[in-house]
Amino acid sequence: MFFVPKGDNSFCGPYALAIILQCSTDQAARMIREARGYGTAVKSAHDHELEKVLRTSSDKRLVGMKGWVRKQRRYPDPTYPGGTILKWAGPTLAAWAKMTAQDRGLKTCLVQVTGHFVIVKGRLMTCSQNRQWIPIVGSSMARRQVVAGYSVEDAS
Repeated sequence: MFFVPKGDNSFCGPYALAIILQCSTDQAARMIREARGYGTAVKSAHDHELEKVLRTSSDKRLVGMKGWVRKQRRYPDPTYPGGTILKWAGPTLAAWAKMTAQDRGLKTCLVQVTGHFVIVKGRLMTCSQNRQWIPIVGSSMARRQVVAGYSVEDAS
């Protein structure tokens, strides 16, 4: 079906990068360490670090996608001074997948949901927590808010 990487590193950044580059999670973690310029353990990664690795070591690139919205909104909260609290708000992963289905098709997409990276392809997704391709609707990530969405494309 789709590629599932092997390796000991079980964090979401190296896992997502390993799927994009079709390598092991250990190789992906090594590439992130090299991109950072220091050799600490890779327990998390930022989208700009993944983008730097792709730019320097492959023919792939991340292209920002429309269809995700990250806005600040005021929500009622009687415990907060002033009665409202400012929070980030955006669509859930399931709503984002539905909104962008026509644009995406079967493209590989790197999606950053609150505190986590997932890879989406068509109606399926995978992440370091489940390590298999599953439907977006049935996943534990379906109700998390989308922070950013990127299409993985060839640099040429």
